[in-house]
Amino acid sequence: TPAKVKLMLTGNGRASKKQMQFMVKTILGIKEKLPEDAADALAVAYCLDKSLKHYPRTTSSRPKNDIFIAG
Repeated sequence: TPAKVKLMLTGNGRASKKQMQFMVKTILGIKEKLPEDAADALAVAYCLDKSLKHYPRTTSSRPKNDIFIAG
């Protein structure tokens, strides 16, 4: 949710757009002006990347090469 992204990025789930833009630019080292839509997209991508790092990778879902013959 937007509140979760805001909380993860700024520490405040009710952060303003300006606070979000500031944090995105600060964290990612962006110096130029950043449109609101771009800041939102980068914030979501950043938070997704950080949250996915908490989950272990699962094994491949591809079937094994073992042959099973029903008898």
